[in-house]
Amino acid sequence: MKDQADILRARMLSRGTHAPAQVLAVASGKGGVGKSNITINFALSLCRSGKRVLVLDMDVGMGNVDILLGRTSTSSLPDLIHHRLTFQQIIEQGPAGLEFAAGGSGMTELLEMNAEDFEYFNQQLEDVSKEYDVILLDIGAGMTEKSRAWLLAADEVIVVTTPEPTAVTDAYALMKHLVFQNSHIPFSLIVNRAQTKQSGELTMTRMQEAAHRFLHVETQKLGVVLEDRYVFEAVINQVPFLIHAPKGKASRALGQITDRFLNRSAPAAHREQPGFLEKLKRLVWKGDVT
Repeated sequence: MKDQADILRARMLSRGTHAPAQVLAVASGKGGVGKSNITINFALSLCRSGKRVLVLDMDVGMGNVDILLGRTSTSSLPDLIHHRLTFQQIIEQGPAGLEFAAGGSGMTELLEMNAEDFEYFNQQLEDVSKEYDVILLDIGAGMTEKSRAWLLAADEVIVVTTPEPTAVTDAYALMKHLVFQNSHIPFSLIVNRAQTKQSGELTMTRMQEAAHRFLHVETQKLGVVLEDRYVFEAVINQVPFLIHAPKGKASRALGQITDRFLNRSAPAAHREQPGFLEKLKRLVWKGDVT
């Protein structure tokens, strides 16, 4: 386990690269699968591994990243456009170096930006992306016309599901809709709240095989997070479960997922794709994404 000094040294050494952040969209087919909880704890785990991480709460109407972190946000992503702020002015500090930007009540307007607002937002995002290694987009459950562009532009989509049949079906449907728009989109899978590791692994395998057979896309297994009472306690106490119960089943599983993510090879589809900002610029913001 790296101590705080090791983490700070790693971050300082990486600041000179100025490479744009890797943008990961975390999505689910339905609500209630623990997507946001996975997002913030995965982000925290990456921070502990020396990565500079920013979480953007893109969940329209249901944003709760600040609540799960026990923080009261003074500004939000819509303020960036409405008041012409910079990301540095709206980013909030979380635990262990984690940083985030809250969603707020004006997310619908943010996702319906006109050309002038979008150009401003894109420039701000381009500037801030050089300050981080990873940007995690916590996308609302399911997929809407407004969130689809963010999913399609992401360097990778991490799909979170539970073993529950309806959750799996909806997660697969989400992947199917995205593949119809971009057959090269990289997917990774996390199964949350599994009763056993075997049941979670079986869920991932079945989704992986279905995606390969019917969608003709390859997916990567990131791992399984077991059902853990400490997760519920952490939510009640508004603290990440990695901090609340670092030796709990969910925390250990998240650590393994992080190790697998950091030590794997980049998805083949990702290596051949342009970056997030370039793809986002190409997408039609108002109307259908083509």
